[in-house]
Amino acid sequence: KKHHITIHAPFMHMTKAEEVKLGLKLGVDFSLTWTCYRGGDSPCGTCDSCLLRAKAFAEAGVNDPLTVHTTKSFKFEGAHIVRNCTSQRCRENIHGHSYIVEVFITSDRLDNGYMVMDFCRLKQVKEFIESFDHSYSLWNRENQEFKDFIYRYNKRVVEIPVSPSAEGYALLFFYIIDQIFRHTERLNGEGNIRLYSVRVHETATGYAEAFREDLSWVNFRMDDLLFSPDITAGWINQEWWDKLKTFSYENR
Repeated sequence: KKHHITIHAPFMHMTKAEEVKLGLKLGVDFSLTWTCYRGGDSPCGTCDSCLLRAKAFAEAGVNDPLTVHTTKSFKFEGAHIVRNCTSQRCRENIHGHSYIVEVFITSDRLDNGYMVMDFCRLKQVKEFIESFDHSYSLWNRENQEFKDFIYRYNKRVVEIPVSPSAEGYALLFFYIIDQIFRHTERLNGEGNIRLYSVRVHETATGYAEAFREDLSWVNFRMDDLLFSPDITAGWINQEWWDKLKTFSYENR
């Protein structure tokens, strides 16, 4: 007598976000579920499984009950040219935007003050983003004649290793802010604080957002960012950037 085996795969043609929505509809308590590949008392937030779970909940428009979230916004006024883009206006003319940068932070628990983290701990993030305020963002692949022109007539210049599109900013900012978070000492019972994403609004109607998986596109180092003397002179702590670079390279 032959025995027939039937394999049921009800989720085969569903996205992870659709699975989350179905689970919520069926009353699943996702706080009792576990996705992380690694052992520990809380999800690591960095393995492929954790990243896929975070993306699924984000696309489903709900918070993951295993994490708590907070967001801090920053602003800067900046000028640039976005070379090689489709728009002739943008690729051939210096122009500016009023940027809003949103930093999304997650943790597995609240600190002693019932916060993910106190925003006063984000001073270096603020210092970094404000370095772009009233500055020209100069792509380091520009020709030398144009670079000389920019430096001759602008005191505030940030030379960066990505084209200064909203997407380029988001990737660059995520990379640097993630390094800042890794170097931030936990002082008040903070949990496993992680940078979830960085969203850069270039206009009132559009933004770009970078996530941890996008770090695979990073092909630059912190040394590839150059701040003009007029910018560094305004830093409260003149040594923070060099210390951060040292920490980053020691922990690669």
